[in-house]
Amino acid sequence: TSTADTLAKIRAVWISHPHADHHLGILRLLSERNAQEHPLLLLAPTSLFRFLREYESVDPDIQKSYIAIDCKDLVQDNPTVVAQLQQALGVTGCRSVPVAHCAHSYAVVLDGTSFGRLAYSGDCRPSRELAQVGLGADV
Repeated sequence: TSTADTLAKIRAVWISHPHADHHLGILRLLSERNAQEHPLLLLAPTSLFRFLREYESVDPDIQKSYIAIDCKDLVQDNPTVVAQLQQALGVTGCRSVPVAHCAHSYAVVLDGTSFGRLAYSGDCRPSRELAQVGLGADV
């Protein structure tokens, strides 16, 4: 399998917060995937999309390489986003949970993954809200 084939299989990326160790790799991924048939579903905080818009002045090709889905828009059920994720990944539910770490930090709970219900917290402190939203998670 070539690198291009492997990158083409990546359909969505979740970025939990805007620290460099969590998001700088997205630039290379978007650049390398640019010619792919399907844009990447990029679920990330608002600040990351501001960063990408600025970076597009250096590499305008990445502009069409992703579909921006803001974590803040997933705090409540969002049928439009869930439909996109279901089509791309088979995911049947997606909720983000604001967490204590830095500004614009989120955890995520996904339903319908190949692992069942998945809860991911990133680098945050313990969160009662995440525990409630992710109750019953398999992973």
